[in-house]
Amino acid sequence: MPKLQTEFYDRASGCQFRVTWMNEQHYREGKAFLDQLTGGSFCRVPEPDGPDFYILETPQQREAALAFKRKLEGRGKR
Repeated sequence: MPKLQTEFYDRASGCQFRVTWMNEQHYREGKAFLDQLTGGSFCRVPEPDGPDFYILETPQQREAALAFKRKLEGRGKR
């Protein structure tokens, strides 16, 4: 299991960042959402426990990914 983290490269801004998921369920839901949003993870990190790596092509993809994570976090605090 990739340590509940996901790495991103935001092509629009040229920035790279990492997100840590609250728990395994959030990680799985986030991965499914990101796979659909971007077409899938690039296996940039060869370590078995390395994080998934996604390239966000547009600011809209970045905002959708971060909004989805905020939604999961809000749901987890109830």
